[in-house]
Amino acid sequence: MRSLRDSFLGQLVLGAIVVAIIVAFAIGGMQGGGGTTFGSECAARVGSSCIDPKEYTAAYGLVVSVGLNDRAVQQLDLKRQVARGLIEREVLLREAKALGISASEKAVDEDLLSGRARVSLPAEGRERLAMSLALCLDDERTCAPGTIGLRALPVLQNGVFDYARYERVVRRTTGRSPNHFKEMQIREATAERVRELITEPVRVSEEEAFLSLERTQSKAVARVLTIHRGWFQRYVRFPSEADIKSFVSTHQKEVEEATKAASARYQPGCPVVQEFALKTGGTESDEAVEKKLRSLLPRLKDASTRETLIRKESEADSAALGGRLGCLDARYGAGSEELLTAAGKLEKPGALTDVVRTPRGFHVLWLEDRVTAENAQALARAFVSYELTSRALGTEEARKFADAVIAAVSPETTLEAATEKVLGTVLSSGQLGSVALALTDESRPKTDVTAPFSIEDSPVEGVSGTESPAQLVFDMKEPGEITKTPVQLKDGFALLQLKEKEPYTREKFEKERDEILPILRRRKADQVLADHVAELIEKAGGATYDDRKRPAPRRRRSPITRARKHLWLTNSSEKN
Repeated sequence: MRSLRDSFLGQLVLGAIVVAIIVAFAIGGMQGGGGTTFGSECAARVGSSCIDPKEYTAAYGLVVSVGLNDRAVQQLDLKRQVARGLIEREVLLREAKALGISASEKAVDEDLLSGRARVSLPAEGRERLAMSLALCLDDERTCAPGTIGLRALPVLQNGVFDYARYERVVRRTTGRSPNHFKEMQIREATAERVRELITEPVRVSEEEAFLSLERTQSKAVARVLTIHRGWFQRYVRFPSEADIKSFVSTHQKEVEEATKAASARYQPGCPVVQEFALKTGGTESDEAVEKKLRSLLPRLKDASTRETLIRKESEADSAALGGRLGCLDARYGAGSEELLTAAGKLEKPGALTDVVRTPRGFHVLWLEDRVTAENAQALARAFVSYELTSRALGTEEARKFADAVIAAVSPETTLEAATEKVLGTVLSSGQLGSVALALTDESRPKTDVTAPFSIEDSPVEGVSGTESPAQLVFDMKEPGEITKTPVQLKDGFALLQLKEKEPYTREKFEKERDEILPILRRRKADQVLADHVAELIEKAGGATYDDRKRPAPRRRRSPITRARKHLWLTNSSEKN
């Protein structure tokens, strides 16, 4: 692999006399500057130390000089990354001072003459970020050792260092004078020396490497059954008065706390409503959707059929609660203005609005009551009692469903077949009976097959608690084995069944050892560095950021791509 020194300095030989004159005049003149001058404001602070906004702007300019649009800057969180890098550099410079370490000005001069500049990146994930931004030399899958944070600057003219070009590039990219830029580079080089001292002793043994790879490279594939509580709330079990009374009596504290939190919304005049809604934007025309809803108005006016109809047909999230919205206000989101206008025209409880068009679709509201100073607390309590009871019953039914599927799975019955069998039983015995809509609902219990995952991944989303679904799968011995108890999710449960497992073997490790050990060593070193600087920052008093000191991202024609070796400029063909 050719280094920057080889590709740039090798071309300087022909211009040695010119370079000597420039170095004596230009670079030598840069040595008179002092340390960073801090203004009254800071881009960031670490303890009592202030990061100069000009220093931040210069570092940010180096980072984004490859050409980034706003979206790329936001996705990579570059403004925060730059500030964090400078904060870490500050505590590393304190370490350098305590250890009596500093960078060689001669080495910094050589780097600048070669068009090499440094910028500090956060230790956590710095290699990945550096490769994304072409801030290192690409050594196939990783950054070449010692090159993280390097930025190539186009400062050569016909293979010779051009001071006029250098000054223009520095000012345009960083907004700093050559003097201040060199001072910055001395600080960067000093901080890099401390990083090297911290990471140099790090080693990775072969056994440690194998165990790490065995954990990350062993793969499993599982069948997953996801069981959402809300589906059972809507189609299977909804609260009776007896259910609500029983729940409230055993969960008084929870109900009181929820009522207190909800009471702020129950202001006098607020309409307490039930909702029926059909969404637009699907295969049916808006006219057809509206016509369908109007055809349902007579049944919605009938209190004896309203809630059942809402649970069967409404496409709003509120259908799981029989359409109950509680107090309708601006927190409803898109469409709240139109719905509040329509609800404001309802004079008495039991009144129904006409069909209302909102950005979400077509709606009809039924007025339960209107909040007054006297009934506000009772209405809030009634809604949260129903909501909490419904959630508890939905969770109970989802757990029963999961247990029934576990019992139904056998060598002769697949997870999918067991799910469909139990599903039919549940729907036929549920409060709505067999409902076609329930089977087409996206939230219905259904099985899927995961992509290959390691023990450090999660084959299901939304896990509640500390239990590792991946660990459960890797603990299984044979394909077809299923979790003995359901995995709890934030909104229900999941069952996992081992489909196949491919362990990482010693034989594979022997083939990859020479290539992989240096990579693992660098990753471990970066983690050691990240832990060390985090400790230094904590000892210094912690870090704070000033959002106002984050410059606007530079606008370019296209977003960043995975920049590679071609972004390390050779400059010899560039013209003024």
